[in-house]
Amino acid sequence: MSYPENTGQNQPNPYGQSADGQQGWGGQADAPSGQPDQQPSYGQQAADYGQQAPQYGQQPDYGQQPGYGQQPGYGQQPGYGQQQFAYTQPGMFPGGAVSAEDHSGAYICHFLEALGPVGSGIGWALMKDRGPASNREGKEAFNFGLTMAIIIAGLFVLQTILAFTIGLFDFGLTSALVGLLYPVVTIGNIVFAIIGGMKAKDTGSYRYPINFRLIK
Repeated sequence: MSYPENTGQNQPNPYGQSADGQQGWGGQADAPSGQPDQQPSYGQQAADYGQQAPQYGQQPDYGQQPGYGQQPGYGQQPGYGQQQFAYTQPGMFPGGAVSAEDHSGAYICHFLEALGPVGSGIGWALMKDRGPASNREGKEAFNFGLTMAIIIAGLFVLQTILAFTIGLFDFGLTSALVGLLYPVVTIGNIVFAIIGGMKAKDTGSYRYPINFRLIK
């Protein structure tokens, strides 16, 4: 007995065609004759892909982007190391704009002058390092405190002299009238200190009408 597998009939040919003319293992079924395969090559696919996608390192154009260090639409920002000033109105402060901390120190020194030269002196010592405005207005307030102290000391000397000279004849009336100037000077010191603080807060500086300015 013979079997087809033994006789070699209908055996697949390893080269693509069986013995009876049928398509073998390596052949392509129903392949069109005389026409090459229409699949694009690898290089052509890469070229097409490169036309669709942007090249490496190239960003798509979304409009002009702001440069480094620039903020769009918010105006110019202060650079690193530069102090930002809260008050920039031209001519508002002597010597230009000052920082908010320096500005507050300037008018606080004037308000502390209501306590006399001790108050303004402590204020100037504590505030002068805040900036030029605090140093300038602190000296002005402290000089005014010293001026008021000198006036009070002068009134005391005058009152003493009058008490031992004219007072012997008018029973101390003139000396008593001089003593009434003490509360006037004290109230004037408080009033001018408040005015100085308010003016310095609004304009950045204040000069007292009577001030010896012993400290330059």
